[in-house]
This record gives sequence, structure tokens and C-alpha cells, in this order.
Amino acid sequence: MRLAILLLLLVWPSLSVAGAWPREKGSVFLSFSTTTRPSPQTHATQIEELAHSAENSLYAEYGLTPRVTLGFDGMMTDSVSYGQALIFARVALGDQGARNRYAASFAIGQFIDTIIDTDHLEAEYTTLTRLGLHYGRGLARGWVGADAFATQEADGTSLKLDVTWGLKPWDRWMFIAQMQAGQPAEGDSYTNFAPSIVWKMTDRVSLEVGVIQPLQGEGEPALKLGSWTEF
Repeated sequence: MRLAILLLLLVWPSLSVAGAWPREKGSVFLSFSTTTRPSPQTHATQIEELAHSAENSLYAEYGLTPRVTLGFDGMMTDSVSYGQALIFARVALGDQGARNRYAASFAIGQFIDTIIDTDHLEAEYTTLTRLGLHYGRGLARGWVGADAFATQEADGTSLKLDVTWGLKPWDRWMFIAQMQAGQPAEGDSYTNFAPSIVWKMTDRVSLEVGVIQPLQGEGEPALKLGSWTEF
């Protein structure tokens, strides 16, 4: 069960991630989100006090140079069950003016898991390292992209691939559809469908509503509510 939870954290879609496109130099992007499920998940310990039904996430990007984007990707549950924190760097590759865009990324961080025995709680830390390759292509009113990741964790290497199609028919509305597929270090492969709608409320703030629907493998449907801020 603990491995399944770690996998869920690593594969949950970051629909706001720019993928192959770098963040503009000096600009900042922040995303806050809450993901909820219809029923609490009791975690590996099966202890009722550690049950949770929501994960709260913070994602940030900063444009260091025209080609290099630095970022933070973290989350925690609404109980003391688990959390994770990753810092990453993404580097744009090739011609910046080309229609087809490419990038590579590296991330390192920790997964924090709550361990319980008969008389006390303690935290267990697992180091994570992740390599990513990113592709994107701009369309007349949107984009398509693909993001492939290999994550080294305690039990081996997990793989995942996200394929995204985005449509922006109007200035303040964006529709995103993402297919996710992956293979954990241990356990069965999975496939998810994760659509999202984004409304640009002001020039700097957008609101996001999305769902995740498992198509194959473990998991249950979830609702994601979030906000994006750019400055």
C-alpha cells in the first residue's frame, strides 16, 4: 500500500506545468491545489486516525534564464499520513523559435511517510531522483505535449508518460485533456484520464477545476481544485 501511495504522488498530473516551454526570465508561476476523493484512504497502517481524503499541493516555477527554469513541487495530506517535496531544473533544448520544442529536467527530493507502531509515531524519509524529457508543439489555438519521466526510489525505478492536449478557444478559458500511463517499480501498470478546465479570472490569477479517472490499474476518481498565479 505504501508503494501505491508513493506512486500516486509521483504520477498525479501537474496540469499547469509548462513542459517543453521555459518560464520567461525573471517571471514566477505559483499553483495551489487540493485533490479530494469520495472516501477516506486509510494508508498503509490502516489506522483510522491517519485516514485522509485530500492532498494539498504547492507547485512553483521561476525563469532563471531564457532556457533554464527552476521549480518546487510539494504536497501533503490533510492528516499526518505522508508528503513529498522535490526541487527541479528544466533546460530547454534546441532552437527556441522552432515550432517543435524540447526540454530535459532533473529533480531531487524526499518522500515523507508516517510510520506507527504500538506506542508512537515517527517519520520515514525516502530520497527521490527524477529525470524527464519533454516535447511540445504549438497549435493555432492550443498545444500538444508529451512528458516522460524515470524516477529512482527505494524499490527501484518507476516510469511514466503524460500526453497532453490543450485548447484555448477564448482568451480567458482553457481546456486541457491528459492521458497518463506508467509502470511503477513494483506493482501493476496504470492508465488515467485527467481533463481540466481553467478560467483566467484576472490578468495574473486563474482558477482550475479538474478530475482524474482511472482507466486501468489501481485508484479511484478524484476532484482537483486549484489556483494559478503569475507575476
